[in-house]
Amino acid sequence: MAVKIQYNVIECNAMKNNILLRIIFLVLLPGYFGCETNTCDKHTCGALIGNSTIAPRKNISGVAAFLRRDSVIRCHHKLIDLSVPGHNIAQQKNEWLNLRNKNDVKYVFVQVGLNDLHPPATFKSIAGSYQALIDTIRATAGSDIKIIAATMTPCKSFWLELYGPNKGMDCYVNWKKLNDAIMGRGGNPIMNVDYRIEDHTLLLRDTNDNLDVSYNSGDNIHENNEGRIIIANEYIKALKALNIR
Repeated sequence: MAVKIQYNVIECNAMKNNILLRIIFLVLLPGYFGCETNTCDKHTCGALIGNSTIAPRKNISGVAAFLRRDSVIRCHHKLIDLSVPGHNIAQQKNEWLNLRNKNDVKYVFVQVGLNDLHPPATFKSIAGSYQALIDTIRATAGSDIKIIAATMTPCKSFWLELYGPNKGMDCYVNWKKLNDAIMGRGGNPIMNVDYRIEDHTLLLRDTNDNLDVSYNSGDNIHENNEGRIIIANEYIKALKALNIR
């Protein structure tokens, strides 16, 4: 319900000097309308590391925009979106290193790796780059930071269409191996993280590990806004599990 406030009824100087009115305007009304950015205590700082599967794209919002729909995040979290379309793991590591006040960041989501799968990359080299990113974050952030590793989104048909059945399948196999490593599985698990999430990947895929048509923006690799909402919801679940509110 909209509330029309008649500011002309009360003189501005009287409003400033009236304690009761100050309480109404500064405390009660913001709570009535919902928390606004300029009235919030941004006591928790979080960051997002990723590529075009979580960054804003033409006509598609970034995952950060959907995270801010959560009232707690909108009111009390400062989100730093470091994700850049086209970035690989090493480039996102540089984005992190260039970030000021890294000690203020209390949590970071890491969803990156797709741009490292192009031939002739090997799983060993990709996993090494990923682990170097995680270790760099751990070494340069505050001691209380929570690192949340998120698996890559499904896109098998994209690789097969781009590189054909042989090299394309190699990309897909490395995708599976890296996602397993991110989840702590396999012979070369990613270490030094605090939490791991993969439900967004499972929800976004079809039965063949392609990006499901319901969430496909049209290029078989980038999710539409509905897909971004799924990712954001899983991020929020992770924050709740880690008691970051």
